[in-house]
Amino acid sequence: MGVQDGQGRTEWGSFLTRFPLDTFFTCTFTDEYAVEHHVYSATSALNNFERFLKDAGIPGQYFVAAESHYCRDVPHLHGLLESRGLPLTNLWMAWFKTRGRSRFEPPRSDAALIYCTKYAVKDINADSLRFRLAVRGSVPEKEAPVGGWQYRNAGKRGTWR
Repeated sequence: MGVQDGQGRTEWGSFLTRFPLDTFFTCTFTDEYAVEHHVYSATSALNNFERFLKDAGIPGQYFVAAESHYCRDVPHLHGLLESRGLPLTNLWMAWFKTRGRSRFEPPRSDAALIYCTKYAVKDINADSLRFRLAVRGSVPEKEAPVGGWQYRNAGKRGTWR
């Protein structure tokens, strides 16, 4: 990792500490689910994740990145979300029963936020990252450290209030 990548991680991590993101997660898709639901791109994986949040009734904020798997054609997800007190075992079970393996846990520290942001500064394209953070009274979008990428902010498509 270069100096610029380290600086980008720090900036994203500092930015994300301003939001009530209380759950770190990693999610994968089974091969069977990926075939049936056509989950072979970052865009399709992120669309599927947003559908999961809607179905699970999670209206809060999130930051999620899709990453290619080193030995499979199916992307996997890493991110942070605002669980709003929903038991994390419920999220785990909902994902496991419908999509594949996952892990949902409270970040051990703000360092988890910086760890998660490594996916924002890796060699991924702009379609590999989504977030819903622009809620009323929060940090203005122009302060988001985008580093020249044009990230899609889902908050603009129906900001949760």
